[in-house]
Amino acid sequence: MTAAGVTPTTVAPGGTVAVANTVKNQGVTSTGASFTVAFFRTRIDEVRERSERGASAVEWVVIAAICVLAALAKRAVRSGYRGAARVVVAATAQRLVTLMHATGRIADAIVPTETVPAAPVPYTLATLRLGEADLEVVGLPLVEAYAPLWGLVLPGSAALARIELTASEALDTACSVAAVPMLEAGSLLREGDEADPEQVATLLRMLLEKALGG
Repeated sequence: MTAAGVTPTTVAPGGTVAVANTVKNQGVTSTGASFTVAFFRTRIDEVRERSERGASAVEWVVIAAICVLAALAKRAVRSGYRGAARVVVAATAQRLVTLMHATGRIADAIVPTETVPAAPVPYTLATLRLGEADLEVVGLPLVEAYAPLWGLVLPGSAALARIELTASEALDTACSVAAVPMLEAGSLLREGDEADPEQVATLLRMLLEKALGG
């Protein structure tokens, strides 16, 4: 981004502002990829606190990802559904447990107090409080014997990511019936990457972009 301006420069609580911006490709070749420009309103005290305690480079990357998530989540709620935007991650039961811990390490994430279900049924991994919008992250264990229960969470979900390389015809069918776009993320989130909050935040961003047609 090479320029940004806000009109008006001051506004009363509850008012709105317009942010004009200019984005310039620094190279000479098109990337061929879409992108999202997002502006996230935060408290100056929060930024100052992070700066004073020396936030790590990785932490700042996650913070930047959260800013983008906030802008995307607000637009990703399915038409006809109320509440927080919901995304689903399909994986083995063990990887979902690891993903749950990593998601819980993202700032402002709330992890359910209930224990992980003993049966491989869909369950909430975490809810991200993103200011003006929340994002619910649901885990879907890839056990086809429980496929009839997938219909409990897929309708109304913005998008689903499959982080396993093994195909699942039952999952393909369930997503098609519920009109939920699927992101094949097996090569993007390799075994062990689900333990990294930065990688998880990136996956969530890609899921929301998929939901919005990116």
